[in-house]
Amino acid sequence: PDGVRQLRELARCHPATLLPPAAAGGCFRATREEFKGQNSPGFGPILVPTPLLDELTHNRHHWTFIVESFWQDSAPMSHRYVEVRERVMQLLLSTGGGAATETLLALGADKRDLTRMCEEGVLTRVTRGLYALDHAAGDDLWQQQRSEHLRHATAICDAGVATVALRSAALARTLPVSRIPDRPEVMRPPGSAVLLGARTLRRALAPSDVQLVRGVPVTSIARTAVDVALDLPTPEALITVDAALRRGATEGAMSAILTSLGGVRGCRAARLTLELADPHAESALESRGRGELLVRGAPRPLCNVSFRIGETEFRVDHWWPEIPLVGEADGVLKYSGDQLREALWQEKLRQEWFEDTLGLTVFRYCDREVRLAPDALLARFRRRAEHARSRLWTPPAHLEIFQRPPPGSNAPVRWLGPRGELKGQESA
Repeated sequence: PDGVRQLRELARCHPATLLPPAAAGGCFRATREEFKGQNSPGFGPILVPTPLLDELTHNRHHWTFIVESFWQDSAPMSHRYVEVRERVMQLLLSTGGGAATETLLALGADKRDLTRMCEEGVLTRVTRGLYALDHAAGDDLWQQQRSEHLRHATAICDAGVATVALRSAALARTLPVSRIPDRPEVMRPPGSAVLLGARTLRRALAPSDVQLVRGVPVTSIARTAVDVALDLPTPEALITVDAALRRGATEGAMSAILTSLGGVRGCRAARLTLELADPHAESALESRGRGELLVRGAPRPLCNVSFRIGETEFRVDHWWPEIPLVGEADGVLKYSGDQLREALWQEKLRQEWFEDTLGLTVFRYCDREVRLAPDALLARFRRRAEHARSRLWTPPAHLEIFQRPPPGSNAPVRWLGPRGELKGQESA
């Protein structure tokens, strides 16, 4: 029984392999007594934590396995539930945020399934009617899909017949992407044949545009950002381009690469993306949310600006000083985990400080709004901006507003508030 409990816990924390009864019957055994008199384990597929699969196979007489119908002590795991859970996880992983109950029910889940996923640690109930992928489960699934994608890309490009490019190159360099592509994205010289099993782009690559990553040719960070900017809409491309700037790529280098490619398809949108990129943006939601507003005509904000009075200091995702308006990107994972109540309380105190102490209007948005209703997002932004403009804002005494440089940058602190007006720019 101790072994059964340990394996159950491991199965909740690791990817699992589903083996049919015929394959599992010769390798594993379990008794009715070890499962507290529940149904015989021989009727269903076997769900085995992948890290233990080899160990279980080679030491079959030492191990007790977990049968699908004993995943939970009281409720059997049907094939339907396994498929529904996979669809739910894929949706939440691809969107990078939360989903309403109605959205998950449309995938074939029912409310009992959602409750069970919360108990298993797959989902987190953010608030009534809104669920998010649990942070650990989401990271595990994302890393698993990223690894599988890169193995496929490596197998295609290992012989030197192509170069890993676009979002596949971004994944190889641990840059964020809007989503993992269905097929590896590779690049070959103009006139080359298309490779089966991969999305093949035929463009010229300069020697400086290609570097070896673990022995596989991959486009450089700057070239990867340019290719993504050519390929994706500006809001999605900003996710990768902002991160490339944080990793040391320069706007000048990326502009030079884009110019060298000439009038390729998407060059006009790519120039706009490079112009709007900002290394101060620190998350995919901040980058995409800012991009959706900018391409619809909203004014450009400053990213990650700090406000300080005495010992109290808070940083905001966006700051529109000419309105004046504070913007916050509310990722669902900010409010997930064991410290949910504390996170909500701290965020409430933070917003009250901006509204009551500083007298500023706060504009908040979430991932679902950015992805599914960007026009409604812009309309709501305009309403909040109009409300902020209608109020005469006088900065409190001793307020300091400044923007720290991105990590790894030697640039000085940029002073934006009253202190900056008096002292100009100062180093940190």
